[in-house]
Amino acid sequence: FKMSAHMDLDILHTNIHKTLESKVKLASELGYEVIAINNFVPEIKSVKKQKKGGEGQIIKIQSAETFRLSDEKLKTLKCPGRPLKQLTRFTTIIKDHPHIHQIGGNDIQSYDIVAAQPSNEKFWQAVCKSDVIDIISLDFTERLPFHIKRQQINEAIGKGIHFEINYSPALSSIDPQRYTISGAQELVKICKGKNIILSSRAVNAMDLRGPYDVANFSLLFGLNEEQAKAAVSTNCRAVLKHAESRKSIRGVLTFQSVPRTIEITPKELQERLAATAAEKTPNDNNINRSAINNNSKDNISRGLEKTDSQAPNGKLVNTSIDSSKSTKKRHCNEEDDQPHAKLLKTNENGS
Repeated sequence: FKMSAHMDLDILHTNIHKTLESKVKLASELGYEVIAINNFVPEIKSVKKQKKGGEGQIIKIQSAETFRLSDEKLKTLKCPGRPLKQLTRFTTIIKDHPHIHQIGGNDIQSYDIVAAQPSNEKFWQAVCKSDVIDIISLDFTERLPFHIKRQQINEAIGKGIHFEINYSPALSSIDPQRYTISGAQELVKICKGKNIILSSRAVNAMDLRGPYDVANFSLLFGLNEEQAKAAVSTNCRAVLKHAESRKSIRGVLTFQSVPRTIEITPKELQERLAATAAEKTPNDNNINRSAINNNSKDNISRGLEKTDSQAPNGKLVNTSIDSSKSTKKRHCNEEDDQPHAKLLKTNENGS
């Protein structure tokens, strides 16, 4: 794509083909060279388990090719002499933790662009750290249920994620217009105009505006002239590069070879352990023996030093672990000698 190619990455898909075709045709007439047909799913339904004996209800996401116009139809809709490339996009509102994991599924990742719209602050923090989305879409038609913080903004910018502002609600009634402008101003102020894209999300063809009109209108959001032009061209191109990188990295991870598991019997395990033990060198065994002998000698010498301590009366007393037993034995011998001494003294006096 050209650096200055104008893009609208949010042409809302409708089941009425005439409405979709009229929006695509008008987008080409207004000067857009790249459009993304958006499959907006308000909520991804989780797989629900029925009662015992029943099977779970499996809900599949429609294929990305379902929302792509045929090449013949696209030729009839685009302006002569102007290029027009169509892309597919998937957008959903994150209302539960399983939704974050479901976005990483192959059915959703097959879309050219993946976008998420957080419903509260917890999921706002989660999508800013996500590796499987390209765009964070914010609903500014009413007050956001969470505060936009610089920390999460910087995390998302560091991952190459862009923030989307839809301008069509600002062209409708007073309340959505007021909320959209105030919310967009808050976002632009915190992110300093970085990684902002402007899209229509037009329900009808009459909600579309030309890229230069959109850039001029976005000055109300706080963007400067250069940032406003980038929001409908170069920033959109960065989104497509991020999407290509996401899909290529996912392809590498998906087809990466898995190490083969080898089964082994207990007998083979014992033989391998024995062979490993036999591979030890004799030098290592000698070193271990000498270390053990040195430690034993040190322990014996320290034990002798403790044993040969000097008693107060000048006699050697055993102060090792068995000292208490020897002390008791010595006391018993002295007590046994005392009656014998008294008996000798009595005999002498009697004689």
